[in-house]
Amino acid sequence: CFSRTMPHLYKLFSTPIIKFEFSKHENYVFDEIPQQDRIPENWECSVNSSFPCIEDKDNFLDQKKSKSLQDDLLTEIKGVFASANLPTNLSFGGSFWYNIYHEEQFQERHNHINTAIARNLWSGVYYNKNATPTKFYNPSLLHRVTKPPKSEETILDDCYHDFFFPSVKDGDVLLFPSTLDHEAQPTNSKSMRLTFSFNLNILY
Repeated sequence: CFSRTMPHLYKLFSTPIIKFEFSKHENYVFDEIPQQDRIPENWECSVNSSFPCIEDKDNFLDQKKSKSLQDDLLTEIKGVFASANLPTNLSFGGSFWYNIYHEEQFQERHNHINTAIARNLWSGVYYNKNATPTKFYNPSLLHRVTKPPKSEETILDDCYHDFFFPSVKDGDVLLFPSTLDHEAQPTNSKSMRLTFSFNLNILY
């Protein structure tokens, strides 16, 4: 006869995404600004971005507040890493910028391989204002050739996603591998969507 116990499902080689709430989020409130395009070289999107860093005389964020935000975020990220027994000798290495989106603005699918140095393993997003989910793509779509019919109705569903939208709210921070493709889809809101993005360098 067949066993009545539920079989165990191994979800092999999953991609880690870490989410936590930034405890000092309420200290970083920013006023709305008018919509504009400030598009970095080689980006194919509509966005107001300070990439690859926030300049000392930035028109949106002054140097003192920028440094305070980076220090507070990095301290909490180190705490999250320590709780997971991950290396805490981390730095942004000057790779910290903001993206501002208004109605119909977006950022195309990309990863942070080209913006990362060899010691970089993780990237991240801090959702400061009017958070909407980032779309993350499955690193390999080879699974499609063996995808069972109607797998979305079974315990296998999580193993066959082509993309993933993690739920986020204002104050959340996501950390993910720098190789992971992701995009910010067009916002339908006329209110400003503000995120801060960064790469984490491991110091030796």
